[in-house]
Amino acid sequence: NLGIPHGGMLATLADTAIGMMMSLETGRSKSAVTVNLSLDYLDSARQGDWVEARVEFDKLGSRLRYGTCRLVSGERCLLRATSRRR
Repeated sequence: NLGIPHGGMLATLADTAIGMMMSLETGRSKSAVTVNLSLDYLDSARQGDWVEARVEFDKLGSRLRYGTCRLVSGERCLLRATSRRR
């Protein structure tokens, strides 16, 4: 145990946050499938940190949707994820 969350767990959190917010934003009950997910790990979360997902959309088309999620803890950006879904 290194006292930090595994990068795969943070990736899952970001991908899930993007998908949930896309469904809410578009009003579509059927989830879009991730076809590409790019990650940049910028800092480590530490044990006891509150991690927040902040999602923005670049495009919400009828066939393709693009979004970005930043996982932050306070002022620190831990991870930036960009996703393309169909």
